[in-house]
Amino acid sequence: MRTGLTKKQKTTTIYFDEFGDLIEVQTHNTDLKKRLTAFSKKYPQSAVRLTMTSKAG
Repeated sequence: MRTGLTKKQKTTTIYFDEFGDLIEVQTHNTDLKKRLTAFSKKYPQSAVRLTMTSKAG
């Protein structure tokens, strides 16, 4: 998939704090998105879920 971004611009950002239990991952890495989606399907009792995605998928 072509996004118009260079590999250097395709970053993965992980946000979390010591207080809450929410971890937010923002990534252009398609493999990582697929792995997290597969994990959430394999372990539905976990709190992993896809909340938003680009139009491209």
